[in-house]
Amino acid sequence: MKPLYTGLAATAMLWATATVAFDPADLEAVLATKHCFDCDLTDADLAGADLAEAYLTYTNLSGATMIGVDLANAYVRFATLREADLTGANLDGAALWDATLTGVILVNASMREVVLRGATLTNANLTGAILIGAYLTNTNLRGAILGDADLTGADMTRSALQGADLAGATLAGTILAHAGLQRADLTDANLIGANLEGADVTGAIFCRTTMPDGNINNADCP
Repeated sequence: MKPLYTGLAATAMLWATATVAFDPADLEAVLATKHCFDCDLTDADLAGADLAEAYLTYTNLSGATMIGVDLANAYVRFATLREADLTGANLDGAALWDATLTGVILVNASMREVVLRGATLTNANLTGAILIGAYLTNTNLRGAILGDADLTGADMTRSALQGADLAGATLAGTILAHAGLQRADLTDANLIGANLEGADVTGAIFCRTTMPDGNINNADCP
C-alpha cells in the first residue's frame, strides 16, 4: 500500500501547487496592456516589469517576485500582495488604498506620495524605503520594519504602529496624530516638527531620539 499512498500524496501535492499558481493569461494581459481587474498573479515573476500607471484593482499578487518593478502612479486598490518581494521597486504616486500587504518586502523601495490609506502592512519590511509625503492614514503597520526609512512629511494620522521598528527613521514633519506607537522602537529616529497630538506612545523606546521640539530623548538608552 505504501507505493499507492506515496503516489496519491504526490498527485495531491501537484494539484495543490497548480491551484495556487498564477493564471498565464492574466500575466500576459498585464505585461501587454498594464490592465487587469481581479487577476490571479500569485507567485508570478514580474521582476523589473514596467507597470507604470497600470490598473490592477483587486488583483492577487501574493508571493509575486516584483524586484525593481515600476509601479509609479499605478492603481492597485484592494489588491493583495502578501509576502510579495518589491525590493527596490518604484511605487511613487501609486494608489494602494485598502490593499493587503502583510509581510511584503519593500526594502529600499521608492514610495514618494504613495497612497496606502487603510492598507494592511503588518510585519512588512520597509527598511530604507523612501516614503516622503506618503499618505498612510488609518494604515495598519503593526510589527512593520521601517528602520532608516524616510517618512518626511508623511501623513500617518490614526495609523497603527504598535511594535513597529522605526529605529533611525526620518519622521520630520510627519503627522502622527492619534497614531498607535505602543512598544514602537524610536531609537535614533528624527521627529523634528512631527505632530504627535493624541498619539499613544505607551512603552515606546526612546534612545537618542530627536523629539518634535529638537530635544534629544534618551529615556530608554541602556
